[in-house]
Amino acid sequence: MAESTTVLAVLGVFALMILSMTFLFAQAHIRKDQIVTGVVNGMPVSAKHRWMMLFFDFLGYANACVVLLGVFAYGYFRVATALGDSLAGDVALLCGVAAAFGVGAVLFPVVILIFYMASVIRSADRTNA
Repeated sequence: MAESTTVLAVLGVFALMILSMTFLFAQAHIRKDQIVTGVVNGMPVSAKHRWMMLFFDFLGYANACVVLLGVFAYGYFRVATALGDSLAGDVALLCGVAAAFGVGAVLFPVVILIFYMASVIRSADRTNA
């Protein structure tokens, strides 16, 4: 395969990764708003249901982001190793570093958001009790 075609293929897969992350982030953001407000589709939900939304929905989206970024990073590093010292290998290495950085960039705010949402749910438990 020509090097320009390989570079375009690597960048196309990177675009797919970005689109996947955008979808997962949008879904996690919607669920975060529902957990914090306690309202889903105009209906109030109980604190117990909000805990379940936090641990199963929000964390599910966050884990999917981390796993997907990790898989893409591993794949890019493998492609960079296979292509060696070429332009396509350098592009794959750069995409792999960006995906690996994304893992940390996702984990840090997710941990903070989990503590924030847990405190909001706990305070809702106290006010309703």
